[in-house]
Amino acid sequence: MAEQISKPYPNYHAARIRAKGSFTRIRVLQTTKEGILIKGGPLKSNPSGPTKVQTIWFPKDKFTTAQAKAWLKEHKYTSILFEPASEKSEKASYTCECIECSHTVETDKHCKDLKCSECGGQMRRKERPGPGQKKQKSLWPTISNRND
Repeated sequence: MAEQISKPYPNYHAARIRAKGSFTRIRVLQTTKEGILIKGGPLKSNPSGPTKVQTIWFPKDKFTTAQAKAWLKEHKYTSILFEPASEKSEKASYTCECIECSHTVETDKHCKDLKCSECGGQMRRKERPGPGQKKQKSLWPTISNRND
């Protein structure tokens, strides 16, 4: 499953030109030399017709909000919504619970990679209770003596 990117986007200013629901599908139509992504596709009202622009993304490391808006004006685009890039990228946060002693901890690491700080037990996501991960048996037999 692909990671869902929340709005506003952490690395791009986004200018919506048309409503997303008006399109049969949306894809990147063009990437400019400045790194601007122009996205769009055919309209639902004319699925076999020409592609139309739906949104334009400006990389925040190359464009300020003002520069992105100036680019839109210079290229005669009118946005119905402009979303500046978020100040920081938010990391995922997990609530992990120890299978052995039920100790909980908030972390940005995957629970399966942690050991309980209280008892050393295996951690699991609290939101997904279950038995936790079991040790996998090797599919290959153990070779104890190669000369048998």
